[in-house]
Amino acid sequence: LKEKIQATEIVEAGSASGSKQRVLTKAELSFKQMQEKTQNKRILEKASMTHKERVEKFNQHLDSLTEHFDIPKVSWTK
Repeated sequence: LKEKIQATEIVEAGSASGSKQRVLTKAELSFKQMQEKTQNKRILEKASMTHKERVEKFNQHLDSLTEHFDIPKVSWTK
């Protein structure tokens, strides 16, 4: 990961051909690394369940909810 970021910086610096190119600070590099790490973690979590499993989980959630007609209307005006 670090090598990939450094390689892109080298390519960007090399393509500048004399013009000023922005160099990332340590904090910016670590921020990018953490973003990629969390993004990869989210992707792995989403990929761990199949579509069928997600649908079954969602259906179980819907079954646990009450239907809106089951709740009595509580109002003084009507």
